[in-house]
Amino acid sequence: MKKVCLAKRIAVCIFASAILVSSLAGCGKKEKSKSGNTALSNAKKIDKEHIYKEEEIEGVIAPESYNVFLDYVGGKIKLVNVDDGEKYTFVSATTDGKIEQSFEFTVPSKYASTYFAVDEEGNLYMQYDVRAGDGSGDSGAEEEAVADEGAAENSGDVKEAGEAASKEAVTAEAKTADAAAADASAGDAATEDAVTDEGSSDVMVEYGYDDTVIESGFIKYDNTGKELFKEDLLKDYSGDKSYESGGVVWTKKYGPVLYSSRGIESYSEGSGFNTLISSDDIKDIDWGTICKGAGDQIYVSGFGAEGSFLLMVDLDNKKLGEPSKAYNEIDGFGSFFAGEGHDLYISDGDYIYGYDSKADSVTKLTNIADSEIGIGWGFSDGYALSENEMLVTIPDDESNYYLARLTKVKPEDVKDKTVITLGGIYVDHKIVREAYKFNKKNDEYKIKIADYSSDFDYENNSYDDLIKQFNTDIISGNAPDIMTFDFESNIYNYVNKGILMDLSPLFDKGGALENVEILPNIFEHMHYNDKIYCVYPQFTIDTVAIRNSFAEGRTSLTYDDCDEIMQKTGTDYKTAFGEYCSRSSMLYSGIIYGGDKYIDFKNKKCDFKNPDFIALLNFAKNFPEEIDYEDGYYYQYANYITDKAIFYSEDSYNGFDSYAELGQGVFTDGYTFVGFPNSSGENQAYISPQMQVGINSKTKHADVAIQFIKNLFDNLDPNGFGGFPADKNKFEASMKTVTGERFRMVNGKKEPETFYIDNKEIQAKPMPEAEAKMIYDYILSIDNIVDTYDSKISEIIDEESGAFFSGQKSAEEVADIIQSRVTTYINENS
Repeated sequence: MKKVCLAKRIAVCIFASAILVSSLAGCGKKEKSKSGNTALSNAKKIDKEHIYKEEEIEGVIAPESYNVFLDYVGGKIKLVNVDDGEKYTFVSATTDGKIEQSFEFTVPSKYASTYFAVDEEGNLYMQYDVRAGDGSGDSGAEEEAVADEGAAENSGDVKEAGEAASKEAVTAEAKTADAAAADASAGDAATEDAVTDEGSSDVMVEYGYDDTVIESGFIKYDNTGKELFKEDLLKDYSGDKSYESGGVVWTKKYGPVLYSSRGIESYSEGSGFNTLISSDDIKDIDWGTICKGAGDQIYVSGFGAEGSFLLMVDLDNKKLGEPSKAYNEIDGFGSFFAGEGHDLYISDGDYIYGYDSKADSVTKLTNIADSEIGIGWGFSDGYALSENEMLVTIPDDESNYYLARLTKVKPEDVKDKTVITLGGIYVDHKIVREAYKFNKKNDEYKIKIADYSSDFDYENNSYDDLIKQFNTDIISGNAPDIMTFDFESNIYNYVNKGILMDLSPLFDKGGALENVEILPNIFEHMHYNDKIYCVYPQFTIDTVAIRNSFAEGRTSLTYDDCDEIMQKTGTDYKTAFGEYCSRSSMLYSGIIYGGDKYIDFKNKKCDFKNPDFIALLNFAKNFPEEIDYEDGYYYQYANYITDKAIFYSEDSYNGFDSYAELGQGVFTDGYTFVGFPNSSGENQAYISPQMQVGINSKTKHADVAIQFIKNLFDNLDPNGFGGFPADKNKFEASMKTVTGERFRMVNGKKEPETFYIDNKEIQAKPMPEAEAKMIYDYILSIDNIVDTYDSKISEIIDEESGAFFSGQKSAEEVADIIQSRVTTYINENS
């Protein structure tokens, strides 16, 4: 039983979000890093006891397909796949890949959420939901997913959707004080999106997508694809919660068993639905799904008042069991599948475990990373022929799925490889993907990931402690061979302490990157003291755009200009700037956009006593003290289209297609990039490096590390998600894709490319050459690159500015205090 949400690409994004929950939100209870080097020390080992060999079973899953269901019934593999054309196909095949039966079938909406089960006769059962917002495609939700491993619902997992997002992944980074808080809780947000509770529909409507279920049904197809019956699950539903389906399984005794907001029910064609466990008895479950283990034993997993859970369902006595303690001892968040040898199989993204319900215990079976399964996304669904042999569906580098057999390898047969460590506070999944690809092709070396965020003790420590832990390890000499950074890592500290290798020679004639021409402004800012210590294959830009009619030829805005435009349009500070409009967030946005005007990490100095900062304080005071989401969400495109919002600042423009959508769907009469407003009339924008990578100056494997960095540049898709290519040739290639014919390939055929603006589908048109050239020139003109963020400085500014906002101190007094405190902090920590 499995669920696919909205469409292939959106399901993929849910899959990506789930891993973020696991890795960033710290919901797991595996060994936590308290001393500072658990992540790195674990990465130096190869777990030979739990290695499985992956072997593709070709021909079962059609090319460009997304798998949504896998089972093993009557000695046959049973699959349901969805291709890029949203066509559903059921397949029955032998374990060696011979297809014996297949048929296509339709669902009520191509964006429906679906669950499946198969009985012993090969009949297919489908439970589905259609939401009010289905069909929107929700381009924003699609593109803001975080890359990683598994979501959706493999019988109740939030790890079902398989691939995460080679096309759809993006590194979450805090751009403002409020954004930082939002990013830190990204995992919780992803979890909460899945939770069904009272009022959730209203919240989703505010965010531009209405998730209210407007149709829910239960359908049976025979083994030829003929529809035998269809039942309306919303009929007579009057529960307290917003309706949500939770899956269907097939059992010998009860036939099909469904879970939804109606409760847990069996169904027979003669008598219809029979309630086994009422919704009143499962009211403590906010959201959940069912899955089947060995011997027709049913389980429910999901989220409730006490967090994530897994519990057995006693259908005979019509009651739920107690939550599994063993489940929460691993990750407390996993995907599930059935099979022989154990009562249930659980994957938390790192391992596959065998679960034994009587003892409430788990047995570690498969180390997914050390086994090099897939390319770092994990897998979507599975079935265990035994604990030593499993069938799984795995996403590839293009978001498409293949069927594979995993076979246990004896420890003595595991080939020894030299381990190269790659570590960071958070390791971008595109980097993880390249490490997996490297490992599959290299018989001598193995790159292992030390992601500090994955095993950090979030329960007892703050995010600042995580940053401190990483920095302490590196400065003390316990550094990975290859290091990856985000802008919360003060790279200059590492450079000044001789920790990072000079990479400048890589770009010289004969160097590994001699054929890579970096965009000039990017290349300039990669340098520090005339050397390069950190490179980044991608970047995003942050700026502010306004309608041409408001710009009136201006290419930058002062604060007075903003007031003038707001007076003309009748807007105010509360609505005109869209989301994240609190005083503190706008204040720190101004500091970030101002670059080294305020904080110069390279030269270890700051300047908060200049008139620009005083003006910024007065500007920020115009905004609400807190963000009131209940009072309206103003980021929706519709508000910019109707001029209820004026100054458009998307968090990190990441490709030419972002601009194409802006010009073709929002500011259709033209737009101008004016940058963040300021008192000096400068066009303040900034570039954020993505996938920043450096090499330990003391590594014994510099040649391998250099080859890996070369792979990052060579293998980067110029049209891939996550940012603009820093490579000039790929940057220009990405521009050409939006100025030419706009299409996507579906099953080998061209289809018009479309995007969505507030639930409205718009066919993408070629971007005019003049617009593309304007964007090209603008990006190359930006000389402010933000590669360091310091939460402590943000905290100082937030603490002291409050006295000005409340009227206790003047702007000048507050500026003096901030100048003193930040200067002291920089001197003590540089």
